[in-house]
Formats: sequence, C-alpha cells, structure tokens
Amino acid sequence: MELFRTLGDERGIATNLYFLGWAAYAQGDYETARWRCEESIALFRTLGKPVFSVEALIIQANAELALGKKEVARALLEEALAFGKESESEDDIARALYGLGHLALREEKLADASTLYEQGIMMLKERWLMPRIKWVLASCLEGIGEVAAAQGQVVWTVRLFAVADAVRRSHEYFSPLGIEQPFYEHTLAAARAHLGEKTFAALWSEGRNLTSSRPMKGDEIPTLTSEVSSFDETSLLRFESVFGLTVSPQAS
Repeated sequence: MELFRTLGDERGIATNLYFLGWAAYAQGDYETARWRCEESIALFRTLGKPVFSVEALIIQANAELALGKKEVARALLEEALAFGKESESEDDIARALYGLGHLALREEKLADASTLYEQGIMMLKERWLMPRIKWVLASCLEGIGEVAAAQGQVVWTVRLFAVADAVRRSHEYFSPLGIEQPFYEHTLAAARAHLGEKTFAALWSEGRNLTSSRPMKGDEIPTLTSEVSSFDETSLLRFESVFGLTVSPQAS
C-alpha cells in the first residue's frame, strides 16, 4: 500500500483497499471493512469504475448491513446492480443479486431472498466455478440454505452449505468472500445440534462430493422456492435431479 501511495497509483491504492476490506469482512471486522471499501469505491469512481468496483460496493453494503445500516446497504447494492446492467456484465449482475438476496434474508423476507439468490445462480450459467465468481454461487447456496433452516429443512441446510464449501475450495484455494460471521458458524452449529454429529457428517460428506460428479449448467439449477412455498417434496426431488442426491423421506 505504501508503495502505491508513494507512486501515486490510485488504481493500485483502490484495489488494495478493496482487498483489505475483503479481509476485514472475512474476519468479522465490519467497521474496518466498511471504511476501507468506502475509500476504495471513492477512488474507483474517479477511475471510471474499473474491475473490483462492484465487489467493493457489495462488501461495503454487507458491512453496512452487519452494522445495522440497511438503507445505506440497499443504496450501495442498487448502485452495484445498475452498474452491472449498464456494463452488461452478467457476473456483476450476479454479484449484485447475491447482495440484494443477502439483504432480503437479513430482513427476514425469505421468499424475496430465495428468488434473488436463484436469479444470481441462473445468471452465472456455465461459469459457476470460475475462480473470480465462484464465491457468488457459494454465497447464494448458503443463503438458500439459511432459508431452508428457517423453514425447518435442516437436512437441506447441511447439504447446501456442504456444496457451497466444495465450490469455495475449487481450483485449489479457498475463497471466503461472502461468508458472514457469526451467522455461518451459528447456522452449522444449530444444524449439527439438531441432527446429531453422525447424521450431520454423513450429509456434509454427501454434499461435499456433489460438485465432483459432473459439471452443472446454469439452466439445470432448480428453482427451490419460487414455485413452491417451502422446501416440499417436489422442490427436493427437483434439486435431487440436478445434484444426484437421494432424498430421504425422513428428512426434516
């Protein structure tokens, strides 16, 4: 950072501030993440909103949301979505849809959250494991997993979180972007307590192995909740057809 400041390289400064904001968010330091991304975005705006602009907007929005500033977060996410549409970037639109889904989830608007997450996944199409975008798919799956938990479908929460973990670990590195603590660990801890360690471990292993079976195309990803009011048998069977899971009639 000091080198970029000495050189007067604003693009380098903005990019490093974004990465530092990302690191702070992953560590749960939301105030530091907020101001680092805010400074990054201010510089990016003077540079014509180059690469990483939308990611910085989303990380700041998530940090603002974690700090209780919902309307600030909403404005940032709407800006991110508008930028994605203006630039005709499906990746940036997917990132913004994830962010809006995250906001809806924290507002307990479960149906809206599910729809936004699903739209984000569909926008990725066949690019779902690309290194720079894989965190969006993972975060959307985790978000749908939280919706499942709220609807009492804890088995699907574990499976979805496990699939997301496999996505995050693809290409031989782990991407933590989009994971929000303490919600992530609390959701898994509650699922483990509900199911018991043996069942939890079996479901986690099942989910973790899904992405290695065959590539998943965007148009094959099922809609889990927009056509049904909850994770009923129909939606679970549709999900099974994509990932090759065996749906247990005793799952709860």
